[in-house]
Amino acid sequence: MKRTLALLLTLITACSSADLTPPPVTELPARPANTPDYYLLGFSGRCGVPGFGVLEVPDGPTLGRSEPVYPTDVIKALCDPIESTSYLQTDGAMDDLARVYTAHGKTVKQLHYVDFLYNIRQGTRISQYGFLQAETDLKAIRAAAVDGVRNPSKIVLVAHSHGVVWSHIIADLFPTLPVEAQVDLDGVCLKWSSDHRGFFDDYFADQGGNPWPWDISRPCDLQFLPPASGRVLDISNQTSANVKLNVEAQSKTWQPSVNDNVTNAARDPSRTVIVTKRFATLGHSGVNQPGSASLEWVKSMLDAQLRGRTITGN
Repeated sequence: MKRTLALLLTLITACSSADLTPPPVTELPARPANTPDYYLLGFSGRCGVPGFGVLEVPDGPTLGRSEPVYPTDVIKALCDPIESTSYLQTDGAMDDLARVYTAHGKTVKQLHYVDFLYNIRQGTRISQYGFLQAETDLKAIRAAAVDGVRNPSKIVLVAHSHGVVWSHIIADLFPTLPVEAQVDLDGVCLKWSSDHRGFFDDYFADQGGNPWPWDISRPCDLQFLPPASGRVLDISNQTSANVKLNVEAQSKTWQPSVNDNVTNAARDPSRTVIVTKRFATLGHSGVNQPGSASLEWVKSMLDAQLRGRTITGN
């Protein structure tokens, strides 16, 4: 009897010990060595000057301002969207912002996109990349360097003018992908729909319908979008909940239709901080220039985020 009891106690102790042993922890793998700490995706605006097209205005008065006033009813674009270029790259804005991260010892890869749905070819060579390429690139980045790794790459979206519409669309289409920062440089919807709707119609016909959860060919139509913070806004002024920090630089108010005249609102203010600043001496095509007061302010906000400082939103 004593031997049976002793054996039973031994078995109970062994089972108890086994039950208390935690399962082995499987550590997530590191992301591939050739992937950077930060991906900076730049979305440039419309071709021409100032950022959304060369404008022809019959007898356009200046009314004492440094730029002519462009009445919206006589605006005529002298460039076609297919002529768009990634000027945030060529003008140096993307390099300027990338230096914020490299100064902290971070590695950065830049990707550049134009104000167009498709890639643009010159002969047999792709000369500019459009929104569809951006969507493909972001899916690949997510699969390789974000999901299922212990040190995911971080995403920063940078955009100017019409590019802000595209960058807000893409943030909305990836709602579970963390966006570390979204930089909006004077986002506008003027002429966006008339520029792109026909290309979307052709794409939808080729695809047998709209492949996205909502009609992204109509981002500037307020009725197609959910409210943000109780305000009904177009997509360029709504910040998706997956964005941690939204830095919004606005140009001077001299003609409401050709500058960002509406402060952004967060879909989820508990997850997103928005900081907005208007620059009274900068025009629409000035806010994205390296060395400008606006870009220096944007850099200070990104630097503060990197340093873990508290940023007070609007």
